[in-house]
Amino acid sequence: MIDAFWDSSSLVPLCVTQAASRQAQQLVREYSFVTWWATGIEVASAIQRLTRTGDISPDESHAAHRRRKKLLRTCKVIQAEGAVLDQAEELVLRFPLKAADALQLAAAWVWTMGDPSGSTLISGDRQVLVVAKDLGFNAIQC
Repeated sequence: MIDAFWDSSSLVPLCVTQAASRQAQQLVREYSFVTWWATGIEVASAIQRLTRTGDISPDESHAAHRRRKKLLRTCKVIQAEGAVLDQAEELVLRFPLKAADALQLAAAWVWTMGDPSGSTLISGDRQVLVVAKDLGFNAIQC
């Protein structure tokens, strides 16, 4: 199995049935998980947002949180250390990114030791994918 950096938006469809769930499940067969330290919080927030809006029931929410916790136990996690923070700052100055997106991309950059060529980043966020490609990642939409 090949490591890939999965941003939070690509993990939500593995926890909650969505349009991207089939694609995400296919990618799981090929790629193992590398994430950033706040992924669990971001995915929990997305699940709760879907619950509050009525897109999923409370029972579906509980099941989604169980899947989230199980999934997170299989991830390699990139911590928010100095190099990640420095790279995130550079990214927000260079690209129109939200802070959390910059931090995820910076974590992916640090994971590749600054050379993303040949490394895969999986995301459901169009802007993240555009920047990831510009940085040299093999960017796959989920």
